[in-house]
Amino acid sequence: MRHNLFRVVVAAFVVTTLSMGIVALAAKPGPPPPGPTCPSPARGCICYALYAPVVCGPNNCQYSNDCWASCAGWNVTSQCRSIGGPIEL
Repeated sequence: MRHNLFRVVVAAFVVTTLSMGIVALAAKPGPPPPGPTCPSPARGCICYALYAPVVCGPNNCQYSNDCWASCAGWNVTSQCRSIGGPIEL
């Protein structure tokens, strides 16, 4: 009887492991949906400016302030606009 119980436990383990692997493969994310992308600020760029959000370019890429937009490569005077003032402390 113990031998049969062992077989049942092993079979249950194998089925569970295989089904978890199949679920994990099915849940694997695909490529991102097509759409506009916004440049990220350059690595190593440091900004101490207050939060004063801006949007830049035709895709309205949003950044915390003009410093971060500049670090992302935008010309903040001609390509960006403010969408809110700085937070008062």
